[in-house]
Amino acid sequence: MEEQPALRQCVTGSDDAQSLQTRTCCHWTIWRKIHIGIDEETLEVRAIEVTTSNVGDAPMLPELLSQIPNEQDIGSVTADGAYDTRKCHDAIANRNAHAVIPPRKNAKP
Repeated sequence: MEEQPALRQCVTGSDDAQSLQTRTCCHWTIWRKIHIGIDEETLEVRAIEVTTSNVGDAPMLPELLSQIPNEQDIGSVTADGAYDTRKCHDAIANRNAHAVIPPRKNAKP
């Protein structure tokens, strides 16, 4: 899978919504993050959310899992250490799936 560059939207103008303009260069940038859930066997995108850069990865996992119908089994959820949170583990367990998540870097033994 190729890693795609992050999406960038640049908005300039006053507070009046009609005067806002989108450009590719300006003094500040609003970054967007794409959170996706992919079936590891078929590589089919099963869930997707787009957020601003200030939204963490772990809080999005329950929302991604909720996009997959309950009658469809999820065997396992593989993610990086950022998802090693109680809410993520609970959301995975609620779907009767196995979590494949390494401990966070700051995890305590």
